Amino acid sequence: KVDAGSASAREHSAAQMHSLAQASKSGRVALENLLHTDVLPIAAMITAAGKDAGVKLQVSDALTESVPTAGTGALPLGGIGFTVRSEGSFTQLMNAVALLEALPIPATVQQIDISRAPVQGNTGGASPWQLNAHVSVLTAAPLSP
Repeated sequence: KVDAGSASAREHSAAQMHSLAQASKSGRVALENLLHTDVLPIAAMITAAGKDAGVKLQVSDALTESVPTAGTGALPLGGIGFTVRSEGSFTQLMNAVALLEALPIPATVQQIDISRAPVQGNTGGASPWQLNAHVSVLTAAPLSP
C-alpha cells in the first residue's frame, strides 16, 4: 500500500527529472546550433571583431585541424585554424585580440605576434604595429580536408 506522502514525493521527483531532461535537451540543441557554424560565417565574425576594434582583420588560411574524439555517440567535431593579420595602434590590436577571445563560438587564440611594422621611408611618424595571430575554432559543420 502506497501512502499519499510517498506518491507525492515520486510525482515531484518525476517532475524534476522531466524538467532536467527538457533543460538538458534545450542546452544540447543550443550547443549543436552553436557548433554547426560554417567557415564563412566564422570568418565574418572574425572580421567583425576587427571592425569593432577599429582595425581591418585579414583572415586567411582556413585549414582543418585535428581535434581529440570524445567517444562513441558524441557529436563529431572538427577544428578550423585561421591566420589573422592586421595593422594599427597597439591598443587597437590588443582590443582586437580581446574581441577574438570573446567570440560567441568555441574559439581560442592560439598564437599572437605583435611587432612594429618596418619603417618605409622617413615619414617622421611612428610606424604602425602589426598583428599575426592564429585562431582555432571548434565546429560540427562538415569540413573538407
